[in-house]
Amino acid sequence: MSTFQLIQTDAATAVGSRAPTKAVVLGSIDKTLNAPFAVVVQALPHKVYRLVEAQTQQLVKGQRLVRKGKNLLVEVDGTVMANLTGFFSNDAAPGSAQPGATPEQTKLAPGAQTSSGAQYVFDAELADGSYGLISHTSQGTAIADGSALMWASGQTPAAVVNPQAYGLAPITALGGGGAAGAGALLGGAAAVGAVAVAVAAGGTSDAAASSKDNFVQGRITAGDVVKGNDLEVEVYAIGADGNSTLLKKGDVDDTGAYSINIGSYAGAVRLKVKSLGSASDYKDEATKNEVNLSTDLEALAVVSGSSSVVTINITPLTHVASLKNEKPTTSNIAAINTAVGEAFGVANIIATTVITIDNPSYSSTDTSSGKKYGDVLAALSGLDTKTGGTEDSLKTVADNITVSTDSSTATLNEVAKAKLVEGAQAVDSNTSGTTNAVTASLTNLIGAQPQKAALDKIAAYADGGGTAPGLADYTALGITGVNNDNLNDVNAKVSDAAKTDADESREVQALVNNVNQSRTVITLTANALIENTSIGTGIEVGALTVNDPDVNGNTGLVLSLGGADAAAFAIRSGTLMFIGTTSPDFETKPSYSVTVTHHCRSLARVARHV
Repeated sequence: MSTFQLIQTDAATAVGSRAPTKAVVLGSIDKTLNAPFAVVVQALPHKVYRLVEAQTQQLVKGQRLVRKGKNLLVEVDGTVMANLTGFFSNDAAPGSAQPGATPEQTKLAPGAQTSSGAQYVFDAELADGSYGLISHTSQGTAIADGSALMWASGQTPAAVVNPQAYGLAPITALGGGGAAGAGALLGGAAAVGAVAVAVAAGGTSDAAASSKDNFVQGRITAGDVVKGNDLEVEVYAIGADGNSTLLKKGDVDDTGAYSINIGSYAGAVRLKVKSLGSASDYKDEATKNEVNLSTDLEALAVVSGSSSVVTINITPLTHVASLKNEKPTTSNIAAINTAVGEAFGVANIIATTVITIDNPSYSSTDTSSGKKYGDVLAALSGLDTKTGGTEDSLKTVADNITVSTDSSTATLNEVAKAKLVEGAQAVDSNTSGTTNAVTASLTNLIGAQPQKAALDKIAAYADGGGTAPGLADYTALGITGVNNDNLNDVNAKVSDAAKTDADESREVQALVNNVNQSRTVITLTANALIENTSIGTGIEVGALTVNDPDVNGNTGLVLSLGGADAAAFAIRSGTLMFIGTTSPDFETKPSYSVTVTHHCRSLARVARHV
């Protein structure tokens, strides 16, 4: 596996400082993926960054460094591997001259002033082993898209540092703790800190950020975010009283990434992503269309300490977890997030990077949490097409999840499972080459095998095939109003329906409701016998009336008798007759049990115990 790492170290307080400094791995990038996920971090002042090979800890060769707005993009082979947001804070526009900068290459010498901003070091591919350095005051060359090219392979860097001028190891020894960097570099970290110097005189400090500040960063995924979106993330502090206070806002880039400095605040936070206009914000997995985010999505998390960089991804699933947390606190946020994630078979819904089904790296055989997360979000997207929108879908799912009193577990009921399976089926039906991959994965993730089997069985019966559904099938879908008395009526209604009108739980529920609202009613005008009456050809009990919405009047009715005493009765011309062998006698037999059944359509029947 070819993996890169983005490393952060502290800048030295003075050139040549040998004070130990800690190297922090901010993120890893799997280069083997067709579309690797870039590491997105907020660039901090007094910090030095570098991209290295994970195995050797050597600086990655062949980098292309581009300034886009205030951000520094690190590209390798045409793909962005790292995005250092706010790297060029308090600086002039891309490509413009910087105060005090000299146009020629600058060779930094001992005694130069250190920069208060962020720095980035890279392999400048120079014969003397020097490496290049970019600071927040560095110049670039304007390019067509309005960005600025800071450096590319084959160019001469604007600023270089010869590590040996400081008594440090050459570039080949610039590592993260390997043997090559030991001794001279104190594990490799001090080398970077010792060359964290200004590119030119006149650099200004970044007053907007402090090394003690906390940052929240992450990625928005409702589907893959598209270029030109108008999404914005708001960060709220959650007080002890449960009220939320706006801390900061931040933009979302073309990849769905954001990074926001929330200052010294630490505690519970609510993040909300919203669309500021009507632009297309993401690609919907179910319809394959680029759509606007129609409802705000939220995520709850906790920021601790100072100088923290906390990853908080915002997705429809984090929104479900937010809906289930009515009183978020620092003690229950992580627990409920975990519980909801586990109910969907996804580990760490806040920090896991989603691999959507539209990502070129998506594979149905992948067993990673990111892929599982993508399948769940795809099912939720498919459910949107059934319910009329994201807000309705997420509320429906959340309403059918139960979180335990101690917040340790979350349970999906039959309704939620059935609807999620339907959503997955909708996505598969509109995604070529999946061969029901999302449905199969989702069914296993949430344990919805009974729901899928019931949906398939009922749809097949409506299509004229298979066996009649039983009570257990309707129960598995959370369908209400079906019992032994009306099961045949319900199945008759399903059989008469088109498959497309009986392949979703809401449609099946509508059929059941229709049966119950227009139930056949059997009435008997009288239900008593006068004892010691001569039987003759029969004693009239009362007139039977059948109200069947599917039959006009009493025409074409088929009635039958059942029950313990059925042999003592008969139906003649719509009248119930007593035809027992002995005259009714209260002392001998005070009551008779007989059931009148009305047969309608095929095997459907309605019974009335009289």
